Amino acid sequence: MKKDFLVAICGYYGYGNLGDELLVEGIVKLLEKEGIERREILVLSKTPEETERKLNTGAVDRNDPIAVWKSLKKTKSFLLGGGGLFQDSTSLRSCFYYWGTIRMAEKAGCIPWAFGQSIGPLKRRLAEYLAFDAFRRCRVRVVRDRLSVEWLLKKGLDTGLAPDPAFALSDETGRSRRGGSILLNVRPWKNDLPEKTAAAVQEYASRSGEKIIGVALSPEDERCMTDLQRKGIIRFKEIRLITSSNGAYKVWADASAAFGMRLHFCVLSVMMGHSCVAVPYDPKVSSFANEWHLPQWSGFGMLPALEACDDDLPGRLAETREALTVTMRDTLEKVFPGRSK
Repeated sequence: MKKDFLVAICGYYGYGNLGDELLVEGIVKLLEKEGIERREILVLSKTPEETERKLNTGAVDRNDPIAVWKSLKKTKSFLLGGGGLFQDSTSLRSCFYYWGTIRMAEKAGCIPWAFGQSIGPLKRRLAEYLAFDAFRRCRVRVVRDRLSVEWLLKKGLDTGLAPDPAFALSDETGRSRRGGSILLNVRPWKNDLPEKTAAAVQEYASRSGEKIIGVALSPEDERCMTDLQRKGIIRFKEIRLITSSNGAYKVWADASAAFGMRLHFCVLSVMMGHSCVAVPYDPKVSSFANEWHLPQWSGFGMLPALEACDDDLPGRLAETREALTVTMRDTLEKVFPGRSK
């Protein structure tokens, strides 16, 4: 039976988190580059109408199981899209949702696969089982960090490694333009890490005489930074909520330094030609910082000095995009054997 869609992409889409929106945008671009038209792509989203408008793909409400089931029956493959979908830092809800959805996709006749994943942290035995059972069902697995590679190999599951799919969007970036503002991203977290980070950056700004711009990648970041300012921990010139890759370009063009917790704040900093200090609240941030030689700060002592960006950053970004393209091409050949572009 002919299917309406070749790929259904499942992730944390439609919640206003820029990192996840960059991931799905990058994956759609990679699929399109390999000859899969946008009308053949379906995205599971909390806000399907907005997703359809932004990406020009099909979309379905991820929280409507009947609509998801009907859509998956018309889809050839099911992609666990990029991001840390399997983690239990806050609850088991995320693990149950993605495990349950991949089981539904199998029953609907979809081929499961994964691309751009990070796995963990997984603290509960049940969370670890749900992640293992979901990934073992995938015909092909591609992750974005070495810790996830090691986790899968220990479980006896083979995997590929590719850069974060957001790098597929870096065509026009990698050209650093230095402004005079300090960029700071913090997100809600435990152990007073947002408070410690804000206080350290405020001290840095007081010494340099530069203004601080808060960069929120989600509404919860914006609320967190507003609260930090209300408590008198930090003084922002302004707080900007970034909702698209286009919206990020102007912000980074005005920056002289960047400090951030979220992974995709660090990714965007590199894409925009800036070094940044990563504040790793999660292993995926540490892994990315190590790969791109970014200084890291864990909440204690003085902030490390910012390092100059590699002179060949545009070249490395081009190599990263090519690696993503090649890996997606190879992955699609395994998901759809004999498929021609």
